[in-house]
Amino acid sequence: MDDIQLLSGLPYNFGLCYLYPPKLKDLATLGELQYKTYLSVITFDKSDIPTSRTSAIPQEELDAIDTFDIICVNCNSSEEYKTKFEEALQYFIKEEVHFISDGISGLFYIGEKIEERFITRNNFSEMKAIISKMCCLEKTEEEDIMADLNIEDPIEYERIKQIRLRLKKAKARQSAEEKSNVGSDITLSDLISALCGISPNLNILHVWDLSIYQFYNQFQRVKLVDDYRIQVQSAMAGASVDDITHWLTKL
Repeated sequence: MDDIQLLSGLPYNFGLCYLYPPKLKDLATLGELQYKTYLSVITFDKSDIPTSRTSAIPQEELDAIDTFDIICVNCNSSEEYKTKFEEALQYFIKEEVHFISDGISGLFYIGEKIEERFITRNNFSEMKAIISKMCCLEKTEEEDIMADLNIEDPIEYERIKQIRLRLKKAKARQSAEEKSNVGSDITLSDLISALCGISPNLNILHVWDLSIYQFYNQFQRVKLVDDYRIQVQSAMAGASVDDITHWLTKL
């Protein structure tokens, strides 16, 4: 899925179904907390499981387990989790989604089972990546932490990935604690209000038709324009400005 498709806000043809980018009005109707819950369920990764719960599993077995396998186990063991995951998929697909299982493995089907539109171990990762991009989780964690490495051995690749994921999560927890101490409590509604207040074309009445991706794209772009204006004005007033970043740059 390229940037033009994301910026257009149009549904993405995944083949099995269309994936619909959520709009601000959809989020307002659903509720921000429920939206975050759906997103958290969809973007779950096996690296999210504390190492204390996986330390007894041999590394070779752990490497062979896919995130989708864990999702299926959770759906088999918890009706509440299964319902939540089905609802989360339905939110982005806008069709009925159901989980079926033989008690061990499982899959999800869209619409009627006879249509054979199955979400499986083979295509779920791609679906999750597209939904993540639509919701402005631009890079998957794997893309982010493994960008500087070129490892052909899949076992070694997975081993290093898990180590880097644990380190990244530890740093994220530390950063979150530091931010909480500062008292940062800016909400999405604050960002929406701020964008409407500074944008020359958006107002509080029609901002709700923007997709989540469009909103954050425009928020970042307006911020770049404002930063550029301040830098230029500061330089003209005689202030020392080391590097003026033009607003026409890649986000």
